[in-house]
Amino acid sequence: MSVIDEVVCIYFAAWNEPDAAKRKIMLAPIWAEDGVYADPTVETIGVDALSDHIGRVLARLPGSRITLTSAVETHHRFSRFSWSRIDAGGKPLRNGVDFAEVDASGRLVRMIGFFEAEK
Repeated sequence: MSVIDEVVCIYFAAWNEPDAAKRKIMLAPIWAEDGVYADPTVETIGVDALSDHIGRVLARLPGSRITLTSAVETHHRFSRFSWSRIDAGGKPLRNGVDFAEVDASGRLVRMIGFFEAEK
């Protein structure tokens, strides 16, 4: 497993962790201090802001989880992958694609997410 694959696994685990303290511990080693997360609903900077956003999503969608639905494609310091948020029963709630950038140490400096367009 590549470094970015490991980082993405931890990133997904953090998105599924309801405990804020555990989530921050998970994110701290993979997220740059000034790392930016942006999707159509929010833009955050830093571990605390990202963790708080994840907490709000989990509170709004209790029992849901995010799953990786593609391989992690990588070139240079950039990666992309697709995902699905599913409810507690396994029903898809939203699909999307994220584009990641890591620094020289392998920490995420930018994660830009797009939601799948509604048909």
